[in-house]
Amino acid sequence: MELVQVFQWPTREWRHPRRLEDFVTIAEFANIATSFKDPKTLFEVLARNEAQKWQATMEKKMNFLKKNNTWVLSKLLKDCKPIGDKCVFWPKKNTQGQVVHHKARFMAKGYAQKHNVEFNDTFAQMVKFTSIIVLLIVITIKDL
Repeated sequence: MELVQVFQWPTREWRHPRRLEDFVTIAEFANIATSFKDPKTLFEVLARNEAQKWQATMEKKMNFLKKNNTWVLSKLLKDCKPIGDKCVFWPKKNTQGQVVHHKARFMAKGYAQKHNVEFNDTFAQMVKFTSIIVLLIVITIKDL
């Protein structure tokens, strides 16, 4: 019996083209995107590794609000319900995606209020750029 040699193509390692080296697959992208979620609740914040940084940020924010007399604590009337509140957290990141500092905002759930029952006026601290220019012109003219 004679052995016949069968022709076999050489095997080689398959590689992505160089132009695709920086690309990530959809699965990798989904994994990266879900791993960097901003915390939604206080419990999520305190369960993270950087809980001390978040806590320091919250204390700093609360001290700032108290120092500026942002609100006045008063007794609740019989027929009224208290307005809920919420803390919003988000990490401030640089262009490389690294966390530079932690930010927190304490917010009242104002959408639960009724107009002319629990409040009369709404104020927003905004200024138009033209108002600043006019103010600077007046200061320049009056030499203040």
